[in-house]
Amino acid sequence: MSRKSSLLRVAVVGAVVLLSGLAFSVGTTWAQGHVAFGGSSSASLTANAVCSLNGGVCSGTQTARIGNRVPFAMTLSNLEAFQATAPSGSSSCSFVVRVSTSGTAAYASTSLACTISAGKQTCSNTTSPVNVYAGDSVQIQFIEVGTCSGYINFGVAGSY
Repeated sequence: MSRKSSLLRVAVVGAVVLLSGLAFSVGTTWAQGHVAFGGSSSASLTANAVCSLNGGVCSGTQTARIGNRVPFAMTLSNLEAFQATAPSGSSSCSFVVRVSTSGTAAYASTSLACTISAGKQTCSNTTSPVNVYAGDSVQIQFIEVGTCSGYINFGVAGSY
């Protein structure tokens, strides 16, 4: 199996519709499967911000409004993140998966997080899976300590 084909395998009974990287079933029951969420900022980030799971516009002020609604229960895992410019000195840049229960509660940080330390450009967390449920909303929070700058990108795996 090629690397590309192993990133997204969906097993269903019936029809499947894919929209913006999210899989939805049409009148069927889901079997076990996987989905990859990934995004990047549309501009260089120089302050704390939140991004939706598919990236695009990240915001430091609309933190309660940016996120992706989860269509079915799944486990999020394997956070991978990159920043174009490595932080220097004692600076660090963190990425945190945040969840809003039922999409209406305040977003809360989860243990699925990683930090890019000075002189590095990447981080990952493969040991802290997080369960989310149909109707929850999920976002990525970017937190800078000291000075961080540059475009970011990130990815998270979903298993159901």
